[in-house]
Amino acid sequence: MLRGEYRRWLILVAILFFLVVVASYAYLDFHPAEADKILNLAEAKLPQVKPGEGVVGVVLRRNLLATALITFSGLVTFGLLPLVNIVSNAFIIGTLLQILSARMAASPLKVVFFGILPHGLFEIPALVIAGALGVRMGAAVIRRLGGRSDKAIAVVFGESLRTYILVVAPLLLLAALIEGTLTVLLINLFLSP
Repeated sequence: MLRGEYRRWLILVAILFFLVVVASYAYLDFHPAEADKILNLAEAKLPQVKPGEGVVGVVLRRNLLATALITFSGLVTFGLLPLVNIVSNAFIIGTLLQILSARMAASPLKVVFFGILPHGLFEIPALVIAGALGVRMGAAVIRRLGGRSDKAIAVVFGESLRTYILVVAPLLLLAALIEGTLTVLLINLFLSP
């Protein structure tokens, strides 16, 4: 599923993701007023949990929709929209890490360990894989249009869809289950004032 040419895109997207998380955390560490503005914008866009609807369902639906957009938009945006989405998601994680560390007077490692890592072990790889699939599809379109590849776009799409269904979606299901249960518990136990 993630062999050969996918591996290159996966490594590039993972490095980009990591660098943006670190850069956004560092930037906001020096500009805390910007962190508050970003948090206010993010809170306004967060999906609300409706009565009778669990956190797990909301998180899973949101993440499936976001990663599907990241993966399949690469086909029509030549891989640009997946890159933009990866950068924005990494920026959000770096921002949340900085804000949570500051507001909870907790070390960044403690926030990562209890607030991000439990579900992030599954959600972040799913996001990075989705980004790599999207960039890979965009590159395939560019190569095909440029006459440098005989591989049909439908084949690339099918490979990406298969990987999305067999790898990305199950990772997101695990992440949502953990985020809606264990992560909430750990935050309440170890990070709440």
